[in-house]
Amino acid sequence: MTKQTNSGCAVERAQIDADLAQRRFMLVDPNNRLVADTLEREWNDKLRMLADLREERESALREDRATFDDAIRDRLIAMTADFKTAGATPPCRTENASGSLPISSKTSYCSSSRPREKPGSTSASEAEGPKH
Repeated sequence: MTKQTNSGCAVERAQIDADLAQRRFMLVDPNNRLVADTLEREWNDKLRMLADLREERESALREDRATFDDAIRDRLIAMTADFKTAGATPPCRTENASGSLPISSKTSYCSSSRPREKPGSTSASEAEGPKH
């Protein structure tokens, strides 16, 4: 951004110099051809310098936009890759700070393939009692 600010100031200064050179040329006595030719040459030099600075500034702006666009594109590609990997893995059990599992009707747990039992119910193996 500093480069753009400096080039903006340089263009502004060159515009002021070109305007002053034009004013000097316009105020010269037309009968004094030698002075008029010198002032016209200076004015043309200032205009060339102004055009060059403007072109440099535009070039820098285009380069900055291209760099900015590349950075955004790279971040978007990285984000879409993250989304693809997040969607490819099934949700797994996670315990909260108290050590209990969060209960949700929409959550599936990948740690066990057997069906879950209702709290307070006894399983078939517990109902039969201990085996001897």
